[in-house]
Amino acid sequence: MTGHPVQVWWARLDDARPALLTLLDPVERARWESTPDPAGRGRFLVGCALGRLVLGRLLDLPPADVPLRRVCPRCAGPHGKPRLRTAPNGPAVEPADLDFSVTHSGRLIGVAVCRGGEVGLDVEESGPDTVVDVDSAAGVALSAPELAALHARPAGERQ
Repeated sequence: MTGHPVQVWWARLDDARPALLTLLDPVERARWESTPDPAGRGRFLVGCALGRLVLGRLLDLPPADVPLRRVCPRCAGPHGKPRLRTAPNGPAVEPADLDFSVTHSGRLIGVAVCRGGEVGLDVEESGPDTVVDVDSAAGVALSAPELAALHARPAGERQ
């Protein structure tokens, strides 16, 4: 099996700063403004900014100019997984060439990027009282080879 290199960047909720708002497009800013929970607002802001900073660097574009779109596959609203939008004056990148994923939970925000393949990144906050059903989550999030690698580990090591 040939893999594609994946790059992952991490940030913290504490990295949320008002200056990052200048990186958001009008749709992202409206969503940020409509999020009532301060922690949720911070995670959304840092996730958008980190994604734009990383993609801007890889595409040689100012972060605010990275052409992103979000379309929910169920309702067509502007809250689906972010994707690169190809536009006549946009970057010479096809969505299949550069894939990225943004995740956040608790105080942690992450962005993964892969050229030539799909990528998915997920983080879940856990603690001493948190039990994550790894097998259920893995069934919907992992590919067949990833599931095989997970199930090859003893059950006690899967967390």
